[in-house]
Amino acid sequence: MAIGSDTLILLKWLKQSGYLPPRPAVIELGAQQLANTFLRSGPAIDELGRIFGCHRPFEMRQPTPAPMGDGGAELLDPAAPFARDFWIWLGFEYAATPNGHESEKVESQKKFSPARLCRKCLPEHEGIVADR
Repeated sequence: MAIGSDTLILLKWLKQSGYLPPRPAVIELGAQQLANTFLRSGPAIDELGRIFGCHRPFEMRQPTPAPMGDGGAELLDPAAPFARDFWIWLGFEYAATPNGHESEKVESQKKFSPARLCRKCLPEHEGIVADR
């Protein structure tokens, strides 16, 4: 799995629409990597950094050529950088479920409870999500 350029569009919308708390958090199901579509999006990443109030540019490597898979999708380079530094650069609290790679244990599942986070962002859905 990887984070592509579409994530930049979603994050911009979430931030500008006020759906993110002052100190947002993200939990990756297995440490995610940055896809080439992401790595090719320098101007969009710079703009997102300004929106999130980042004080320095996000440093990342250039994309490397990758083979195309079925349906014309570009395959993920196994050496692609992990997304952890991107989330931390934006100011997110970061955790990833263990997957044998660069991952971190979730220290407090209650703190990062999807139900808790969902209610903070979308209070109108409070009755739908159980916090257990």
